Amino acid sequence: MPADGWLAQLRAQGVRRVAGALGFAVDDAPRRGLRPCPSCQATTRGRTDRRAPAEITSDGNGWLCHRCSAKGSVVTLAALSVLQTNEPKREDWRTLREALSSRGILDAKPHTARPTPPREEAAAAPNRPPASEVATLWRSCVPVADDPEVAAFLRSRHLAPDAVDEFHLARALPRNAVLPSWAACKGRSWTETSHRLVVPMAGDFSECASVHVRAIAPQTDFPKGLSPRGFGIAGLAMADPLARLMLTGRPLGDGSDCADLVREAGLVITEGVPDFLGWATHWSDAHESAPAILGIISGSFSAALAARVPDGCRVAIRRHADKAGEKYTEQIIAALAGRCRVHVRKIDGAPNVQG
Repeated sequence: MPADGWLAQLRAQGVRRVAGALGFAVDDAPRRGLRPCPSCQATTRGRTDRRAPAEITSDGNGWLCHRCSAKGSVVTLAALSVLQTNEPKREDWRTLREALSSRGILDAKPHTARPTPPREEAAAAPNRPPASEVATLWRSCVPVADDPEVAAFLRSRHLAPDAVDEFHLARALPRNAVLPSWAACKGRSWTETSHRLVVPMAGDFSECASVHVRAIAPQTDFPKGLSPRGFGIAGLAMADPLARLMLTGRPLGDGSDCADLVREAGLVITEGVPDFLGWATHWSDAHESAPAILGIISGSFSAALAARVPDGCRVAIRRHADKAGEKYTEQIIAALAGRCRVHVRKIDGAPNVQG
């Protein structure tokens, strides 16, 4: 196969098949279209026009959004979905190829030569901390139950450290850990600012593409939660074991499709670290119908995350009764409109069914 053979293989799949494999909803009538729009994330053409915003071209090889006028090929569609950009840098094409292979869209056989992307398909990938540095930091952490201070913080929030460890939801950052330069805020390291509860952020077809840290002591000069300095969080979320499978596209242990179980059991989307940990430890590992749990922080929800939620899934949003909670709730509802039944409940209010 030539150097750009996998791109040719991708184009041969067509927009319809690739979009479906990446989690987009594909409409058949009145004209073939997909939602949400890969570019603007709109889910309809307008307030009164409920058709899919992006129309698939008659040859099946391109798409055009009637809301934002964005258009592109199947390669553009894949890059926007996986990398959150339609102009990947040269070094990011391997990431795209591997992600598409994991979804069964491309052959898994690796190719040593990297393609030279067409000029119109070339620019920045998701702004993430180096994967090797994230992995090293995560390995340096210890179970939360083994760190007295972190365990005490969790108990003060009515969270069981052993349950957090059982589901691999978070770890404790040792005070003597050697940290990368991005693990800092205002010139002080995370250990100096007491940000020692570390939660993995899943996304980009990875279980730990980045991390988010929560302070275990009262803060006045620093936010309660911090993300890697200088890097983005859009498209990432905290996730329990079932939600991690959903985001990475991996099957269940018996080989069955994870999407079917999430569609049957439902999905709960929470706001912030404590609420996420509370919901993710609410059910025991033996519970057969426990929903998948996602945790959102400010700026992390995106069309890429929405696209991973199976069609027909029942989604419950647990939001804070403030403007920030209202904003991300509206964003989630808009992204899932027409595909999922969304239930919204303020933490101090009654349920409100929408969608």
